[in-house]
Amino acid sequence: MADFGVDEPAPVKRKKLLIVHPRGQFGYQTSSYYLSIYLQADFDITYVCWDYGLDRIEEKNVQVKYISRAGGRIQRLWRYLSCISREIKGTPYDLVYVVHFYLCSLLRFLANHPRMILDIRTGRIGPREARLQREAHNLLIHLESLFFEKVVILSDSLRADLGIAERKCHIFPLGAEQHPVGPKRFDAMRLLYVGTLNHRSIDKTVEGFALFRKEVNSGIGLSYDIVGFGTPEAEEAVENAIRTSGCGDVVRFHGRVPQKRLGPFLEYCNIGVAFVPIDDRYQSQPSTKIFEYHLAGMPVIATATRENARCIKSENGVLTNDDPEDFCNGLRLIHRNLSSYDSGKIRAESAEFSWESIVRRNLAPCLADFLTERGR
Repeated sequence: MADFGVDEPAPVKRKKLLIVHPRGQFGYQTSSYYLSIYLQADFDITYVCWDYGLDRIEEKNVQVKYISRAGGRIQRLWRYLSCISREIKGTPYDLVYVVHFYLCSLLRFLANHPRMILDIRTGRIGPREARLQREAHNLLIHLESLFFEKVVILSDSLRADLGIAERKCHIFPLGAEQHPVGPKRFDAMRLLYVGTLNHRSIDKTVEGFALFRKEVNSGIGLSYDIVGFGTPEAEEAVENAIRTSGCGDVVRFHGRVPQKRLGPFLEYCNIGVAFVPIDDRYQSQPSTKIFEYHLAGMPVIATATRENARCIKSENGVLTNDDPEDFCNGLRLIHRNLSSYDSGKIRAESAEFSWESIVRRNLAPCLADFLTERGR
């Protein structure tokens, strides 16, 4: 007798997503790394980036393709554009997601893919005295955005600063990964800075920390861990500040640490540092790590830029000016408020800013709508 069983439904064909990110090696750039992690439910992901010679971070469901940085700047740029163009033409990607880089608009002509999205994470950041260069660079970002039908951007403030039309933009804010760390105790002050050292003046935080340490005079346990990297000059400034501060026994500079290995620092420390100069370069974006500190249950001492001020309130930190003396004053306020901080409450109120929540509830629906509009 024939077996008339029920046919198994055909498996749903997964869409293919190419992420193009030249600003760092895979696993060392926060937003694009977690974007790759939390879009795996919707896409087969390929990630193209520079090979900076760092330890290669592997992710089970992400195919990473590295491009050599050998040669001069123009040679490297042409190699990057050529490799990406060949990748796009050689694979039927449903969507190409381009994190902005200099002359990325050329991909629209070289690859001619019908479904490309531009992601803008920042405007030009550089020395105060290079204002004209920053304005010229931001104008270039604006012009390059004209070649993309859809732009994903960090904040509405940044969109307005760059002069990009609101109708074509989707706001995809910063987030942070929620590491499995225990509740914080506030019987000591264990500071943590994570991030780039370029154009941040982190040496001033070391000076301010030293001033505060002299005041409390061993009245409370103190330490300061600095995780990050920058130009040789930026790193030397931090190392010199540590040497001259007299705090070399409790201030530690760790250099570059991949995202996957930040857990022990977030477990041990209980106060986050989000320090950037207060000028127009940083007004349109919050300090990246504020959310990560908060999701670890840590109050944050942050400089009072416009976007930082939206994130910091008395229950989860303090705001300061960008000089050593006021950083010291901020530590005084943290010290005064130690007994009032509630690690669990800080973490709970920041849950909506986890990368998982932001990618799955904010970005994934945006990408799905974009593909639907274009019949994919």
